[in-house]
Amino acid sequence: MSAHRERVKMLKRVNAHQQVNDPFWLSGYTDGSHHPDTGKGGVGLWVRDNETRILKAIPTPPWAVNSNLVELFGVCAAIETALTELTQEANILVIKTDSQSTANWFGWQGNKSVPKQPEALEMMQHVLELATDRRVKVVVKWVKGHQGTGSVVGYLNNRVDKMARDARLKGVPSRWSCRVNEERKQGPVAQR
Repeated sequence: MSAHRERVKMLKRVNAHQQVNDPFWLSGYTDGSHHPDTGKGGVGLWVRDNETRILKAIPTPPWAVNSNLVELFGVCAAIETALTELTQEANILVIKTDSQSTANWFGWQGNKSVPKQPEALEMMQHVLELATDRRVKVVVKWVKGHQGTGSVVGYLNNRVDKMARDARLKGVPSRWSCRVNEERKQGPVAQR
């Protein structure tokens, strides 16, 4: 476990010091839902480039035993989805979450902490290596959750929150994607 911890800390330093000239952005929002009595969790994520929007609702793995680990799984799933499924090349990826712990684990406001769970460290290592290999700087930012739907941040946070709850309750993954012009005309098309 200490090897993963050290590797994650090193990757966080590399990511934090990566220079981005002429940024081309990918972005996303994510949220998690965890029920302490049942131990079940789910995440919702929304990622985008200039052409495509991808939304996913995913039940969490058994090691995500509390809300912080569920939120971390959501951010990692959003990073992996953006880097592997969006088609436009980018050099910076900004993911927004309403979990301060998860944002801190990714270095929000210079925080150097990392999670203790071996599976969480392995997952963080995987997505940070993926970003490093693709030369994409990852920025995970905290946003205040449950702000209503009067702003883009509020709307997207509420949307991924509902998707996370649905994934936790149904226990099955869902995926939607659409091209930007299609979404404006008819909304996202569900895919399984």
